[in-house]
Amino acid sequence: MPVTINKVRTERGELWERNFDGKVLKSSCVPSTVANHYIERFPGFSFELELTVEAACLYLTVKRGWIFGLPLPRVLLPLSSSKESAEDGRFRFDVALAAPLGVGLLVHYRGYLAPADDAH
Repeated sequence: MPVTINKVRTERGELWERNFDGKVLKSSCVPSTVANHYIERFPGFSFELELTVEAACLYLTVKRGWIFGLPLPRVLLPLSSSKESAEDGRFRFDVALAAPLGVGLLVHYRGYLAPADDAH
């Protein structure tokens, strides 16, 4: 399905809005106090992600999390196998999150970004 992503830079970080065929997911991203980490906030949840680069790909790994401000035990964190890269002049993404405790896949989407006037 087509996904529309809008990103707005702010003084503190970025606001992201992902639209999956009318189902909208909003988050805000701010730098963490830990080097090479950032915090992504969703309604009710926040996650600290570590950014690592290997073989020209940026990997995003969930390191810590909070639900309504309370820390989540590591065993309850979602498992991430998400990466971003540049290929053929396009920003590409492959985002996969699995539920903790082997419950299963929460979400998986992949694709590339194109300017709105070049999206078709």
